[in-house]
Amino acid sequence: ENFQTIPIQYLKLFISNDNLDIKETEILEKVILWLNGRDLKDLNEYYNILLKYIRFDQITNDGFKTLYVNLKEESINPAILKVVGTFSNLKDKKNFIRYGNINIDSKIIRKEQLIKLMQWIDRQGTTNYRHNFSLLLRKNVIKAEQLHSSCNNKGATIVIGKLKNEDSFIGGYNPLNWSMETYKGTNDSFIFTGSSKDKNMRLGRVKSNYAFTAISCRPEGTQFGYYDLYIPYNNNWQVKNNRNYYESIGLDEKNYLIDYFEVFQIIKYR
Repeated sequence: ENFQTIPIQYLKLFISNDNLDIKETEILEKVILWLNGRDLKDLNEYYNILLKYIRFDQITNDGFKTLYVNLKEESINPAILKVVGTFSNLKDKKNFIRYGNINIDSKIIRKEQLIKLMQWIDRQGTTNYRHNFSLLLRKNVIKAEQLHSSCNNKGATIVIGKLKNEDSFIGGYNPLNWSMETYKGTNDSFIFTGSSKDKNMRLGRVKSNYAFTAISCRPEGTQFGYYDLYIPYNNNWQVKNNRNYYESIGLDEKNYLIDYFEVFQIIKYR
């Protein structure tokens, strides 16, 4: 309730923080309420100081609708809402994704695990979050042709399968396009395992001497390495020959029955 009394220099420090665990709509609502309590003669200066730190590109249309519903009872100066609307249309500048805005439409992995995947993709323990994960496919039965039709030419993707009757999952990251071709080379792909019970995951990167066969995009199935991890026709993750083209993630050589798969397109912000 004392938010409106915060001096502008502290408010600026607060809203410029990438690691705030608050949704962007909540931050914007607080800024609007703070502006609403200021003298009209100072507003133009305050707009330029504060609104440039709002990640408007990380607010959905539904988020804006919810925000305006929440503000209906607050007697907000219409001039403030008009200026906010103008700033919200300036979405060219891509900021890092604020911690509170990190989200994934997944029934398998948690937010903490999503952050770990981002760090693995960037190869650093960064807090500058750069990636959006857009759901391309969620199926309890996935066929190779379905995966290719949904995911081909979408750029980098992650495929995750939840194990049947377990809390565990197995997945793989492909930084390249899936396409109806043979092997593709990359040093950046990896496979991983984890559990919905905790945030820990195990990472296995492609080995440098096998990077030329990191990914197979053949029509009959999705493949990491030479059958290190493979989705054949029978809809399961399969570790077949265990040639160890990737670092070990502790998988036995067998079929892993899957409840359902999720595939996400990875969109890099900046």
